[in-house]
Amino acid sequence: MILLELKGLTKYFGGLAAVDSLDLAVNAGQIVGLIGPNGAGKTTAFSLIAGFLPPTRGSVLFKGEDITNLKPNKIAGKGLTRTFQLTTLFGEMTVAENLYIAVHLQARPSFFGSIFSAPSTRSKEQELHDRTGALMDSMGLSELRDELAKNLPHGHQRLLGIAMAIATDPEVVLLDEPVSGMNQEETTTTMRLINEIRETGVTVLLVEHNMRTVMELCDRIAVLNYGNKIAEGTPKEISEDEDVIKAYLGSEEAA
Repeated sequence: MILLELKGLTKYFGGLAAVDSLDLAVNAGQIVGLIGPNGAGKTTAFSLIAGFLPPTRGSVLFKGEDITNLKPNKIAGKGLTRTFQLTTLFGEMTVAENLYIAVHLQARPSFFGSIFSAPSTRSKEQELHDRTGALMDSMGLSELRDELAKNLPHGHQRLLGIAMAIATDPEVVLLDEPVSGMNQEETTTTMRLINEIRETGVTVLLVEHNMRTVMELCDRIAVLNYGNKIAEGTPKEISEDEDVIKAYLGSEEAA
């Protein structure tokens, strides 16, 4: 079943097309990679999908519904969330507090229930604390629960960012360079966690420069170059595609 579909998605900045007539279908339960050299339009495509940029033309469909002109919070509320290249965390708050905020945004307890501490609200608050703890356990962050986010090593900041996106209980999560800047051990751990996220029923669309991560994780891969999709297929098909090798895999950056 197609969960997320892009139809002719295009974004011009001035006279330049950052994304040009992009067609892409992401099936439920897949991990799909979006790759390409720097400046190929990958992050712009993510911003268009998640509502952070308006497209020049084209559409984004989520579960068959046109969400093209919805605001990011409305799109997230429908079950599609994203992480960012630059880790966006509450630096002066702890790991647990960051995750609790993300979980709380999904729950939205009633105003009067919060004021009068109704039994149903107290029960919901306990559920949120339990979910926060479960997320920390699943992402390997429990031992760092009381650490300020700004003091975390880079790899753990990345994991916290992913956990915050997952905390909103999405059906599709967009991961923007999830292993960027990680060492080999951190990369392996994050790859395992992304697979585990998929196994819970969450569909994943990711942008990533680490080719080992892309080739080992993804069911399908789409390749952008100068805003245009130049190839799409399985990891094996992409690794053997001459246009891809010329534009990306054969470059020094991909080595």
